[in-house]
Amino acid sequence: MGYYCHHTIVIVASGSEAARILDALNRIRIAECPDMPALQMSGRAINGFRTILVSADGSKEGWADSDLGEAAREQMKEYLNRSTACDWVELEMGDTSREIVDSDQHWMELGR
Repeated sequence: MGYYCHHTIVIVASGSEAARILDALNRIRIAECPDMPALQMSGRAINGFRTILVSADGSKEGWADSDLGEAAREQMKEYLNRSTACDWVELEMGDTSREIVDSDQHWMELGR
């Protein structure tokens, strides 16, 4: 039967960098997990910052789509870890947990 364990990534970056990041992450999504919902970017906030949302794949754990979504998110996080132009956090929620499971190095240094 399986259970739900949703993973989503929230990214904050300046406007020009946000567009570049969104494009790179969408290329990863299309190559690794084309059925994953398209990434979304907010309008400009104060000082030109934007928020990018990597939606959960919606699949139950252990299903093939869940594995594809996990592989895509891992590649996205590798890309984000190489970037100094954004802050990001991965959230996990569902049937078994609700927690921050990963984040950029800056967050980790702050102990969050």
